Amino acid sequence: TLPDRYVTHHWSTTWVGFDILLLISFAATGTAALAGRRRGHALWAATLVTATLLGCDAWFDVTTAGAGASLTDSVVTAAAGNLPLAAVLLLLGYRSLRHSTVRT
Repeated sequence: TLPDRYVTHHWSTTWVGFDILLLISFAATGTAALAGRRRGHALWAATLVTATLLGCDAWFDVTTAGAGASLTDSVVTAAAGNLPLAAVLLLLGYRSLRHSTVRT
């Protein structure tokens, strides 16, 4: 069983590292998008990774938030920011993959 309470000593490092990974993923997605139609598979992979990281970010923000305003902020950010952006990325990545597959 898991403990009811666990104190971590590197919480800020964990979140900063995750946010840096998310920024790198966004940069890779942007680079793949700028590469054009020939890179449909690369764009699909980049959008899939970025959307997954956005989903993880939303999940951990909501599940680790305290009660009250912190939880409300996390739910609103997930519902209005992270998850819709992840859905748009997946749609764009899928369309680029479908488009590149049809043309080759």
